[in-house]
Amino acid sequence: YELSGKILTVTAIKEGKATLTVILDSGESHNYSFTISANSYQMGFTIDSTPRIESWISGSTVKTEETAGLQVSCEPGMDITGSPTDKSTRSYGFTYVETGKLLRFSAQGDFSQKGILNNGIMATRDNDNTPIQYEACTVSIEKVNDAGKIWFTLQFTDRSDIRIVTEIF
Repeated sequence: YELSGKILTVTAIKEGKATLTVILDSGESHNYSFTISANSYQMGFTIDSTPRIESWISGSTVKTEETAGLQVSCEPGMDITGSPTDKSTRSYGFTYVETGKLLRFSAQGDFSQKGILNNGIMATRDNDNTPIQYEACTVSIEKVNDAGKIWFTLQFTDRSDIRIVTEIF
């Protein structure tokens, strides 16, 4: 545990049941019971391996295989603008064909293993009539599993992260 001012931070070290007893300066004590279990990050994303985008459209989850009108693409050797580049760069795109709503990102690095990629950038557009907005981001690969799924996290300084689970292309 760590105590900083009036904030007590407790970190679980393993799964199981735990009781936390907090004794106040007044001598009053309070007991809190917890069940600690592995979260989906620790267990991997095979619990819900459906290709999806989390927190793109109003904080919801878009299941890419089940969303009508959503076109998903991966372009090895292409940057975010669609220009050819070296083999270590990939661009992933998610577009609603009818409206033109777009989320696209590209990064450079080794896409076969967990780690942070280089030159991450994301492009979004609300519809065909609005300009594309570009934003630098940190792109990391959180998981790669044997079933052919890859879990990306796009991290930003001024907005919520976006997690993308997709096929390895």
